[in-house]
Amino acid sequence: MSSMILFYFTALVLFCNKFSQLFQPFIETISASVKNNFWILIMISKKKILKKR
Repeated sequence: MSSMILFYFTALVLFCNKFSQLFQPFIETISASVKNNFWILIMISKKKILKKR
């Protein structure tokens, strides 16, 4: 019983490693675009606050 759990756990870990390797560039691209959009939103909000004053 415990050997089956160990087998599934190992398979899951290996699968996650492969999955993360496949999606690494995808995740990096998303995080970069999110950062850029975040800065753009900050700039827009600052301009709007300045206009209100």
